[in-house]
Amino acid sequence: MSTLILLISIFFYFPKIESTGTVKIKELPKLIFSGDLGGIYLLTAVAITGHYAAYSYIEPFLAQVSQMSADVVTIALAVFGGIGIIGSYLFNKLFAKFHYFFVGFAVIGTGIFVLLLQFSAISPITMFLCIIGWGLRYYCL
Repeated sequence: MSTLILLISIFFYFPKIESTGTVKIKELPKLIFSGDLGGIYLLTAVAITGHYAAYSYIEPFLAQVSQMSADVVTIALAVFGGIGIIGSYLFNKLFAKFHYFFVGFAVIGTGIFVLLLQFSAISPITMFLCIIGWGLRYYCL
């Protein structure tokens, strides 16, 4: 329901912009495999695939390895999602100045935080710090 409300809000809130050009279906392969654009697509695919592959196992990891109760796991996942507001803000304000950092963090961040999960499982505090770092990484992409 909230997605429908968001869709309707976007439809009425954002102004209509006329298209300045069109891309034909025949031109898509050229766009996809162009140097810079192709690199961006590949980088995004790797970062997002890595994130979701690891994120699929975060709940069982928190419950079984970290021995967190179901309530604490729920809070941890809420923190992970909520940190997106901060990550999105940082990305918006700082990307132009620190774009190499953000791209590097986006690409290697998931690997770093997934490796840190095992070590951070020693306490809820270190686990939450790891989850916060991972959440920032995702939302800075």
